[in-house]
Amino acid sequence: MLDRSEDAQLRGLLRLFSDRLPRGSRLAELLQPFLDSRRGSAIRALEPDLARVVARVLVDPRLPPPNGVRALLRPDIFAACERAFLACTALRVEYVSAAGERTTRRIEPHGLLFRTGDWWVVAFDHTRDAGRTFRMSRMRKVEALTTTFVAVDPRRLFERAD
Repeated sequence: MLDRSEDAQLRGLLRLFSDRLPRGSRLAELLQPFLDSRRGSAIRALEPDLARVVARVLVDPRLPPPNGVRALLRPDIFAACERAFLACTALRVEYVSAAGERTTRRIEPHGLLFRTGDWWVVAFDHTRDAGRTFRMSRMRKVEALTTTFVAVDPRRLFERAD
């Protein structure tokens, strides 16, 4: 059971997270009743299914890059990634790497990551047969697939099998 200070810390972290979601985000909508509640433990206030989803969203508290330049996030790209993340459905993504290489990938979005001012998808990449992160602002096209998957903690995608 959380004490009041831990409850306040968790509530603050989730508010920080929800403030970084684009307007109209389904995740922000799901979190709002929890953030508005004034009684009870933050953990008890979360529905069990929502708690499992929130656990797969990672927030890196580092500041944006020093030059202040952030890539433009297309709302349709974020919405498609968010829908696939929530529904545990695969995506086909046209992606441009930092080096400018354009590829098409089939991915399973196990997590969302807010890092240095940008939203990323933490996914299992079937094209590379490995866990990868994809910055949403580098996605040019996203297509929802009908393939479903069982979500895991996104950090597990990068564990080495010995």
